Amino acid sequence: AGKLVLSEESEAFLRDIESRFGRLPREIDQAKDYYRFHLFGQDRVQIGRLFVQPGLRLDHYRLINRTTVSPRLNISLAATPLTTVRAAWGVFYQSPGYEKLFDQTAFFDLFSSASAIQSLRAERSIHTILGVERALTDELRVRVEAYHKSFADLIVQRKGLPDRSLTGGFNPPLVTPIDGVGLDYNRRENWRVVPDVEQIRLGLQPVNDASGRADGFEILLDKSSTHAATRLSGWLSYSFSKSERHRAAVTVVGERGTYTEPATTVPFVFDQRHTLNLVASWRLGRGWDLGGRASYGSGLPITEPVGITPRTLTFTDSLGRPHAEILTDRDGRVVFNLDYGPEQNLFAARKPATYRLDARLTRTTRHWGGEWAYYLDVINLTNHRNVVAYDYFVRQDFARGTVTLERKPTYALPILPTLGLAIRF
Repeated sequence: AGKLVLSEESEAFLRDIESRFGRLPREIDQAKDYYRFHLFGQDRVQIGRLFVQPGLRLDHYRLINRTTVSPRLNISLAATPLTTVRAAWGVFYQSPGYEKLFDQTAFFDLFSSASAIQSLRAERSIHTILGVERALTDELRVRVEAYHKSFADLIVQRKGLPDRSLTGGFNPPLVTPIDGVGLDYNRRENWRVVPDVEQIRLGLQPVNDASGRADGFEILLDKSSTHAATRLSGWLSYSFSKSERHRAAVTVVGERGTYTEPATTVPFVFDQRHTLNLVASWRLGRGWDLGGRASYGSGLPITEPVGITPRTLTFTDSLGRPHAEILTDRDGRVVFNLDYGPEQNLFAARKPATYRLDARLTRTTRHWGGEWAYYLDVINLTNHRNVVAYDYFVRQDFARGTVTLERKPTYALPILPTLGLAIRF
């Protein structure tokens, strides 16, 4: 179930609105019972130096009342005593559920219409992977792997004209500033409101209207510790990845004309192009070990607001005519929302690249019938400031009558040392 409870600040804001438009609900509670059924089987067959592993998965999703069948196949060939070639292919499905209530900055309504939900199809992906692994020495091996993934029936927000039954019988308003010099945009009278504008918008209804793809490769160099005299072990990897979602152009016929939205191609939220990792462990001797991990990742995509817009309330008068009013606080100042622009702006920006170096020094001894490991662990040894996210907010200067959009970064952990003890009996 999902429940939304209003904060004290929201309560105060609603009381001000209710003084003009009547009481609004204080709590939204949604619940839906459904189940998922899964059955999976696989086998492994050896034919000389060739290993074949077929598999089959059966899924039934009650929420959409659909059953899917997913074949899988893995093949491994020992081409030489030092070289192995691997290939894999498979079909994968993901059904909509509560994890889809919020996805990639979009909310979905899974409760308004049972027929609309059961018309959905499970998202489908086909994976193809090819890799080669070769032993360079008895402790050193290298692996190269490439993959391609295609996505179909991806669930996105419905794009079209608003459902008038859900918007009070009219379209959402269009709000634009009045041209002028020195106007105070904190005041309602300096904005123009057109209450009933017919244009294509994103709705809350989920639909299977997108496709996508992901391509990439990884190179791994691994050094294991197979001899007592070996002191250095670890691995180094680099990966490149590109993943994007595509949505075809949409044409809608309305009451006042025909409207077209162009096709869009945007990155997925996990589209990190470059990733580099180095993990190493060094035996210093006499029970001392030094370990470390260095990681680098290029910036992940984010959606930045393109501006701000006044918050509005839409309603109909006693004659059924549409009206829209800009909301203000108790002092008569405009309340603003962030404007994230059209769908083409989705994940159009990126966060800065991230870097982190972790280290651990361990002293291991044996006494009292157990193995005692004392360690000093330091996270983010260089105290690098990695941006996790940005908080966007509206700064209103009431004296000058200006309104600006600003952002504040949220950072990951700073340098964090930890002393610890691990005991194994």
